[in-house]
Amino acid sequence: MKNTVMAFLLGGLSGYIITVMTTDGPQPKLNNIPAMGQLAAQLEQLEQDNENLQAQLDNATQKIAQTRSNAAQIARQDTKELPEIETLEPVYEVSQSPAPVTYAQTVKAIEMYQVLPVAKRLESQLNLDENTASKLQTLLLEKAQRDYQVWLNNQPDASQQPVDMQRLTELFNENSHNYAQSVREILTDEQLATYVRTERQQAEVLAQQKLMHLQDSLTKVNLDEYQQQEISRLANQLYHTDNINIGSMGSPYGVGSISINSEKLEAIKSVLTEEQLQSLML
Repeated sequence: MKNTVMAFLLGGLSGYIITVMTTDGPQPKLNNIPAMGQLAAQLEQLEQDNENLQAQLDNATQKIAQTRSNAAQIARQDTKELPEIETLEPVYEVSQSPAPVTYAQTVKAIEMYQVLPVAKRLESQLNLDENTASKLQTLLLEKAQRDYQVWLNNQPDASQQPVDMQRLTELFNENSHNYAQSVREILTDEQLATYVRTERQQAEVLAQQKLMHLQDSLTKVNLDEYQQQEISRLANQLYHTDNINIGSMGSPYGVGSISINSEKLEAIKSVLTEEQLQSLML
């Protein structure tokens, strides 16, 4: 499965976020619709998540194929040992590449490797009863599937038309809003507050990972002393976790909880050469 996305200048690490471009002004409140630059910074992360999910599915497919091949070899060996059979027809094995990953397989992988671990974590941290935990898991899976469907439906078509970023943002925010509304109906105020804190903690970890990735990437573009000092000063102010969206954990697509300060980003770009910008995919 080939997924086409826009590349983020510094690459992404593991996470399920689409970043929000911000300025030094007041930070957006929970569930506010993000700015137009929201999707540009983390679409590469979605491609990486897709590749990871496909790799897991391909690996499982190969294991199944190998198991079937081994079983067939054992069966043929047993047949050869039967005394009443003097000759056997030759068996030719055709090497086949794994079948393309289907939509249903991708959704199943998202459920197994993204939704279920998060659902179990929330069940414990929010101290949910069995019924509420089941409802929350269902809502989280439905959101993750809707986010994936939105992303899939808005990829460039054969005519190579660009992604409609505004429409994509609107649909992702609609999914987030509907999820938040549904969650409020099954959680207490205390549980909801704990959910927000859990999302914030996850976002802070991912922000630190992205900062480390940025620093690692910059070591490979031969910065001079001035560039190192300026970028080091600016980079610490680049990522923020002020806009928390519950449902970011468990969904590899959609609106996330990490913001990028657009002014600091432009300042970083201004101290880099054209060659360095190209190397960093700016």
